[in-house]
Amino acid sequence: MAATDAATRPIEAHRKLATLAGDWKLVSVALDEQGRNVGKPHEGRAELRMILGGRYLQWREVQDLPGGPRESLGFLAYDKVAREWQWSMATDLSTGVGLARGEGSLEGGVRFVLEVVDGQDGSVLRSRSRLRALQPGELLLERFGAAKDGGEVVVRRVLYQRTSTPAGRAGAERVGN
Repeated sequence: MAATDAATRPIEAHRKLATLAGDWKLVSVALDEQGRNVGKPHEGRAELRMILGGRYLQWREVQDLPGGPRESLGFLAYDKVAREWQWSMATDLSTGVGLARGEGSLEGGVRFVLEVVDGQDGSVLRSRSRLRALQPGELLLERFGAAKDGGEVVVRRVLYQRTSTPAGRAGAERVGN
C-alpha cells in the first residue's frame, strides 16, 4: 500500500492546479480571423474545487447563452505517469464527454487537443485550445480554429476572473497527503 500511495501522491503540478480552486466570473467572446469580437459576449460563472486528496480539479461552469443558461461539468488533472494534462468535460449541449490531453504549464499555457466524433459522417475531428494563468486571479481559455492561410487563429476567448477562494488556504484543500 505504501508503494501505491507514493506512486499516486500529488506533485508540484497538482499544487499549481490547486491554486485555481475558487469561484470565478467569466466572459466568453467569439472572434473573427482578425481577432475582433463577433456577436454579443456571454457571461457566466465557474466553481473550481480540488477533490480526492488534491489530485483533481472539479470544474463546474454555467454560461448565460441565448435560450437560457447552459451547464458544464468536468475535471482537470495532471497525470504524472503519462506526464500530461487531462481535461474531461460534459455539457448539456451534447451527449458525450469531451476528453482532451495537453502539454505545457499553467503559467505559459497548457495546449490541449480534443478529439470528437463528427455527428454527420463519423470522422474524428480535432480541436485545439490553450489554458493559461495570466496573473493571480485571472485565467484565459482560448479555442483555436483554422485560418484561411492554413495556420490557426483564436476563435473563442473565455476570460475567468476570481471572485473568491475556498475558506482556509488561498485556493485549495490540503495537497500531498
